[in-house]
Amino acid sequence: MNLGDRIPYLYVGEDYFECHITAKKNLLFIIFVGLLLLVKLPVTHIGFLFQAVSIIYIFWFVIYALLWSFLAIIWIWNVFGKEIVKVEEDILSIKHNVFGLGKIKIYPLKDISNIGISEFHNITMWFSNFIFWNMGSGVIAFDYKGETYRFGMKLGERESSELVKILKKYLEQHSTHNYHSSTPL
Repeated sequence: MNLGDRIPYLYVGEDYFECHITAKKNLLFIIFVGLLLLVKLPVTHIGFLFQAVSIIYIFWFVIYALLWSFLAIIWIWNVFGKEIVKVEEDILSIKHNVFGLGKIKIYPLKDISNIGISEFHNITMWFSNFIFWNMGSGVIAFDYKGETYRFGMKLGERESSELVKILKKYLEQHSTHNYHSSTPL
């Protein structure tokens, strides 16, 4: 099943739920930063081989390398990244996946409630959660042990509402514990 451009894979089975949410593609960012990484980075660092090394130069080189590494990570996520959301055997798992690598966060269904759509209105939160860079939290939220967790970065209104509807229905049918849904977040 396909819910749109950003959710190309959705499977709802008898005892299994899985969806893949691709990172929102910002073509201008991908092209501009991709060219910078291909052209600027190698040319800049070739000069390091032919210069006298000083403490100040090493300090600035490390800062420069860290900034370029951060930019490269953001670029890789924007081009190849996706969130994989699975529900199986009374567990919800969310993985930020790039080339099969990524940390999996696991949440037992018995402790999950109030799945719904949550918008970010605070601009400080928008930047601090890396949403500006297409990394970080998302628009679909749920409560887990007294805290709110999010996934589905920059999903559109139609995709997120459809996914929440399907996920709520699946959780209500398959949860052997006390899943409950109350007011939207």
